Amino acid sequence: MKKETDLAVKDPGDSSVVLRAYVRWRDKPEEVTKELADPAVANVSRHPDGSWMLAFSIPRAGKRVIYFAALSVDGVMRADRWPIMKLAPGVWDLPASIFIPGQVHVFLTVLGIPDPAPWEE
Repeated sequence: MKKETDLAVKDPGDSSVVLRAYVRWRDKPEEVTKELADPAVANVSRHPDGSWMLAFSIPRAGKRVIYFAALSVDGVMRADRWPIMKLAPGVWDLPASIFIPGQVHVFLTVLGIPDPAPWEE
């Protein structure tokens, strides 16, 4: 039986491998889509309609996967939004995974979010 780590090494583009990614907070959304020294980054920004959007970028199979996800900042899972929950000051977690077929299946924890977080103010 293959282990998850074996699959990740042998076929890094296999989205059936579930990853746990710890991504670093960036203050500006545009920094998520740039090529940065940090391998994995994220930002949460407010849209004009008042909703909150997560943008994250992680390396995967020799490329960068960039994804935008609507957030539920009250921690409640909704059909069209991922919940985000505070674990500790500056550390927030998405308890539900994000699955992008053919690219990545990931559970995200975002590190270095300002305290209070922008959506807590």
